[in-house]
Amino acid sequence: KLLWKRLRNSKLGVKFRRQFSVVGYVVDFYCPEKRLVVELLGGVHKTIGARKYDDYRRTYLKSFWMTVLEFWNSEVEEDIEKVVDRIKKHLE
Repeated sequence: KLLWKRLRNSKLGVKFRRQFSVVGYVVDFYCPEKRLVVELLGGVHKTIGARKYDDYRRTYLKSFWMTVLEFWNSEVEEDIEKVVDRIKKHLE
């Protein structure tokens, strides 16, 4: 919810979609104009199996000329400004 408040309604100058289906995967946030995927990672993503799946998924999305940014939930909670700044850099 914290990050969505910062991305919704084109607050960063571009439209983001939430929980959007992209080439067969539902991603947390997607900016079609910039082909930018933003994913949030929780504790479930720390297992070996989940990391392998995430690696495959990231590579697959990149094969469609998408940029994939991943942030741990704790990064958003502890320093949302830093997260938003990293997203902004990919929107330039």
